[in-house]
Amino acid sequence: MDLKKTVNSASIRYSVDFATILNWRDKYKCGGISELAEAKHNNHYSEEFKLEVVTAYLNGEGTLQELAIKFGLGSKTQI
Repeated sequence: MDLKKTVNSASIRYSVDFATILNWRDKYKCGGISELAEAKHNNHYSEEFKLEVVTAYLNGEGTLQELAIKFGLGSKTQI
């Protein structure tokens, strides 16, 4: 069975958005089960850290999703 069908089946079965399942998969691949733990508080990021993340994106070092995982952000929407 191909990935799209498998994820789609899980999405329907568990009433979870397709993109959410892919996000969980990517986080797990990057850091294991600990990456799936729910955040206990909001993080505050320094200006230097924000600049590093944005520079990495502008330099083509990865997609928003890949960079969010690489830099330990909760989601690509934080970039």
